[in-house]
Amino acid sequence: MIFLLAAILRFFDIGSNPKAMYGDELTLVYDAYSISQTTQDQKGERFPLVFQLGAARPPGYVYATVPFAAILGPTALAARLISVLSGIGIVILLYLLTSELLNKEVALFAALLGAISPWGISLSRAGFEANFALFLTLLGIWTFFKGLKKPVWFILSALVFATAMQTYPTDRLTVPLLVSLLILINFKQIKDLAKKTNYLLTSLAVGILLFSFVLSLYLMFSIGGRDRFSTINIFQDANAQIASQKVSLERNETGLPKAVGFIFHNKIIEITGVFAKNYLDHFTLEFLFLNGDGNPRHNPTGMGQFYWISLLLIIIGVANLLKTNKKLLLFLSGSILVAPIAASLVGGAHALRSSFMLPPLIILSAWGMWQMFNLKGSSQGVKRYLVLILLLTGLVQFVFLIERVYVMAPNVYASFWSLDAKQVALLAYDHKANFDFVLLSNDISNM
Repeated sequence: MIFLLAAILRFFDIGSNPKAMYGDELTLVYDAYSISQTTQDQKGERFPLVFQLGAARPPGYVYATVPFAAILGPTALAARLISVLSGIGIVILLYLLTSELLNKEVALFAALLGAISPWGISLSRAGFEANFALFLTLLGIWTFFKGLKKPVWFILSALVFATAMQTYPTDRLTVPLLVSLLILINFKQIKDLAKKTNYLLTSLAVGILLFSFVLSLYLMFSIGGRDRFSTINIFQDANAQIASQKVSLERNETGLPKAVGFIFHNKIIEITGVFAKNYLDHFTLEFLFLNGDGNPRHNPTGMGQFYWISLLLIIIGVANLLKTNKKLLLFLSGSILVAPIAASLVGGAHALRSSFMLPPLIILSAWGMWQMFNLKGSSQGVKRYLVLILLLTGLVQFVFLIERVYVMAPNVYASFWSLDAKQVALLAYDHKANFDFVLLSNDISNM
């Protein structure tokens, strides 16, 4: 039933809600369609590793979309299918991973919370490469834990992690950090396994990851990737210019000798401050529980990334794990802390770039919910009221989410999805025979 609920929430009216495709969807689906017909992208490159019309887009999502584009053509449904399927897959993986880490009852809560998650639904209803990368990363973590029991799983884990790094730009940093965290936390167990495991097996897994990481670095600093990164990172944008001006002013006004002034007033300190602000923005009530990242494409509900009740559940979950399972708490909290690092290098709180915050917070919420449902003794009376408040508050927010995603967003936020450009293009196409030429204004977004 949870699986069916997740599928309905993600598949329902997906071809026409959102009403049009925004720039990234347009370029990725046409690249996929072009490859399916000619083996070349739109610029004539045969089987490229970087897609230039997608601002140096990594290849993962495009190649995964090729079969759907070949069958359905360059349509919205073809562009979104991988993301929709990834969203459903994430719900399944939340169940499997939580079963591995805790128990099957908690896993059911995790799957349910994942199925109705505002963040998860928003990610799944557009052609977002980040959602496919999130699915792959979560699959890599689950297979890693399977590998701790049966080492052959490490090969699959390495392959999946390697693919995730070639799917979404921030995963090129996030995945290596997460893998390092997994190894560090499970180091003793891995060390014991290494004595019994075939050397070739270990070398192959490590080699796959290293190859993908080196390839990621090469593609990131190749012509297209370098140009893309240089335009959006915090070292080059308006914040950096402001920081330079501020540093110059402070040095002049303080009157300190140059050598001393440099210690107290320099660009490194200012940029570190920008990074810290971007990073901490991901942990605010504003982002997580009230208004999300403010981008209607990432957050069509206008709500936070989580339901309000999740705050209580997360607190209960953390408090309990602090007493009962510090190793698991270290992994979950470490994952949450790692997830926004790459995103913070290019801007503030961002629902796509920091999407890996979703799984560990869902698992903590599920553990908190299970603890609340299992209160015993003198807490039975408190339990009834807590559960009632939880269900009512959650139900009210869920009803609002349904209305906002399926009724409000398609009408209120249509312009964010290039609907104007779509209507103008269709109008021009339908009437082109009546005129010698047609002018299309590039003032219209994604024209």
